[in-house]
Amino acid sequence: MNENNINCDIVKDLLPLYHDKVVSDTTAIAVEEHLENCEDCSREYDSLCTELSENLSSEKKGVKALLKSIKHKGLIKGIIIAVLCVAVLISSFDVLTQVPLKKLSEDKVYATRVYKCEGVFFVFYNQKLVPYSAKEVLNENGKELDISIKTPVIDFKSFFESKEEKSKIHEMNWITDNCYKNVDKLTLNGKEIWSEQENGDDKIPDYIKEFVYYPITFGKEDDDNEESIFSFGENQTSYEFNNNNESCKLTFDHDKKQVSIEYGDGSRKMWDLDGKLISDNSVSKN
Repeated sequence: MNENNINCDIVKDLLPLYHDKVVSDTTAIAVEEHLENCEDCSREYDSLCTELSENLSSEKKGVKALLKSIKHKGLIKGIIIAVLCVAVLISSFDVLTQVPLKKLSEDKVYATRVYKCEGVFFVFYNQKLVPYSAKEVLNENGKELDISIKTPVIDFKSFFESKEEKSKIHEMNWITDNCYKNVDKLTLNGKEIWSEQENGDDKIPDYIKEFVYYPITFGKEDDDNEESIFSFGENQTSYEFNNNNESCKLTFDHDKKQVSIEYGDGSRKMWDLDGKLISDNSVSKN
């Protein structure tokens, strides 16, 4: 036994408490005096300090790794949530803006002139807002045709337009892409705009007769030599069509309220919308 007041066994038991500074001042002084004079207990204490230091370092590393893992998982979770939110927004935007969910109301679209010639309907109409889709819908018995014009539930484009632009009226026209000789009733978004009983004897403008004389072939593949193209410009709508290798072009000028047909030889005729001939430098086509 050493010459200290306390023996080595007691000191060794006290070393962890002494290291953590949880012993009384008197005991701490006694342990310090013992360590100064006892090499065995001093080595024991140094070993204890090294071990505790390594354990603390390992614990710190474990805590850092845990925090890093939590942070990493949180980041991944945040990214997943963000991606899901974007997907939901895109899906909602697509549903609201791309799918035509409602028809334009009567104050947004209405017919001004309707003619039927050789089973083809010519419809002039005024329209507010640019529609998403417009198509022909024939009922089951083949007697009634509806021109269905739809617009998105929410028109985001209109948010950026001026009040004047929103109220602007666009003069449009529609020429059916098929022959509907058996149809006796035509509707625009469900509202009747022509019937055989009421309008069958209406006078048909010559420009319509001229156009029908050269049959149009929208979407048909019966004859590879026949082709029809329609295009839209600033306040104009044009239809190009070929027949027997002769190209013709019908153009509606909505600002001037005029219609012209340009023939394959470069000659041209022009009418007002009521059918009054304005100019003619063509050879008769009839």
